[in-house]
Amino acid sequence: MKRFAAIVLFGLASLGMVNRASAEDHEARVTIPFDFSFGRMLLPAGTYTITSPNQITVVLNNGKQSAAVLRSAVAEEDHSGVNKLVFNKYGDQYFLRVILCSTSHLNLAFPASKAEKQAQLKRAGLDGNNRILLALNN
Repeated sequence: MKRFAAIVLFGLASLGMVNRASAEDHEARVTIPFDFSFGRMLLPAGTYTITSPNQITVVLNNGKQSAAVLRSAVAEEDHSGVNKLVFNKYGDQYFLRVILCSTSHLNLAFPASKAEKQAQLKRAGLDGNNRILLALNN
C-alpha cells in the first residue's frame, strides 16, 4: 500500500512539472499605463505578467495582486506580427477585451463584463467606443 501511495505521489508530482513547463509557454509581460477592468476586477496601472496556467483560466498578476478570468473565445489571429492587448474605452474607463500573443499561444477574446455594458450604455451617443492597443513585451 505504501508503494502504491509513493507511485501515485510521484505521478502527481510529474504532472505538476509538466503543467509548470507548459504554463511558461503561455506567458507574456505588458506595462499598462492606466487603471483597467479585467473580468470583475479593477486593476491599477503597472507591469503585468499574463499567464494561462491551464486550459481554463487566464491570470494577470502585477506582483501585488492578480485577477483570473475563465478563458473565453479564441480571438482571430492578427497577422500583423505584433503582440498586443485590445481595450475598449468608455470615458475614463478601460476594459481588457482581447489578448493577441501568438508567440505565447494567448489569442483570446473576453466577453463584455456587466460593468462594461453599463459604461457602454452611459456613454452611448456621447463619444462612441474607443479601442486602445498596447504592445506586449515578450
